[in-house]
Amino acid sequence: MYSLAVISSGTYTYLINKDVNFIREAFATTNSSFYQQPQYYALFGPQYGNVAELSFLLGPTPDQSYSVELHYYYYPPTIVQGSITALTLTNGGSGYTNGTYYDVPITGGNGNSATATITVAAGIVTGITPTTGGALYSVGDVISASGTYIGTGGSNFTASVSSVSNATGTTWLGDNYDSVLLYGSLVEAYTFMKGEADILALYNDKYKEALAEAKRLGDGLERQDSYRSGQYRQRVT
Repeated sequence: MYSLAVISSGTYTYLINKDVNFIREAFATTNSSFYQQPQYYALFGPQYGNVAELSFLLGPTPDQSYSVELHYYYYPPTIVQGSITALTLTNGGSGYTNGTYYDVPITGGNGNSATATITVAAGIVTGITPTTGGALYSVGDVISASGTYIGTGGSNFTASVSSVSNATGTTWLGDNYDSVLLYGSLVEAYTFMKGEADILALYNDKYKEALAEAKRLGDGLERQDSYRSGQYRQRVT
């Protein structure tokens, strides 16, 4: 993240990033008479309920509800189109062996290569969670799995794909710096094919040029409005 601002009466107040211990010690009181508009924040986590999430600690404790604006950068979404992110069980089937089965290959649908964790109780599939998302699936695809992977048999369980990642198959990198993807792929492919050294060198030079341009954007052009000092900034001319 780059900055966190509290918005009050149309005015932006940018909070200063501090260590968690500073927030805990400087604003330790729980007396509501000391609550006011926050001036500092710290990132704390991971959360107990969701290890993929962090929490914001604010100091002082807010005295009311405020609107905030968060500026941050994140890893671009996968370039793999139609990777399963959620499945909905539609028919539990029958005759399956009780237990939990991991990395079960998925069958059906428009895509391929997905696997799931499947739970069986009383001979019926009661839960299914994607393990490997695969590629090229669409929302609404009806999928299943061979009974040979779920104990000693069973049949007729089905689930539907309820959400996929990157349904359009686009990424920030592909939309803005497709040359990085192009020449990076050419380098990998031509290396695998054991191609001519001079052509491989050409592809590699082109890849480095494209990567340098993308790095210039990230290190220079996109950091000139950063609130805090101390971050690396490439001079943009």
